[in-house]
This record gives sequence, structure tokens and C-alpha cells, in this order.
Amino acid sequence: MDQAENIETVPHSEIHSSKSSNSVYKFERDTFYKSCCDSRIDRRALLFFTQLSMSVLAISFSFYKLCLDNITTEEKNAWFILLSGTIAVWLPNPRMH
Repeated sequence: MDQAENIETVPHSEIHSSKSSNSVYKFERDTFYKSCCDSRIDRRALLFFTQLSMSVLAISFSFYKLCLDNITTEEKNAWFILLSGTIAVWLPNPRMH
């Protein structure tokens, strides 16, 4: 079950009521990391940018290795698989309209 399904939507006018304050607290607890310096970091953004940076690193290194002249065909195949797999993760799923 997705976490977004567990969190109920709270209208702005009900934020200060006791019933909805638990929902707001649950949303903040499940969505934000709190650091030692009392700053909050959005968990979803942290995950996205970590995945993005690792993907860019894998794609860049694969391009670098594929551009080298002194590697064998088997090594090129391995780097091409890593490159195409990383790109495939970011492509949207095809849909029929």
C-alpha cells in the first residue's frame, strides 16, 4: 500500500483542530527528515536527487568507457547494458491511448 493513500487530505480551515492536527503531524513525520541543526529536509526530494546523481554518474562513466579505443567487445557490451539500463529506468512506461 502506498504511503500517499494512508494520509488524508486536510482542508486549510481544519489545520488547527485536534482531529486534523494528528494528520498534519503524521504527514510531517512521514515526509520530512529532521537534522541535528533543527532543519527539515523533504524525504522525497532527497531520494529523487540521490537517484538522479547516481544515474548521471553511471551514464557519464558508461559514456567515458564506451569512448575508449582499447576495450574489448565484451567490455563494451557490459558498459552499454549499464548505460541503456540506467536510461530505461528514467523513461516513462509506454501506454496505448
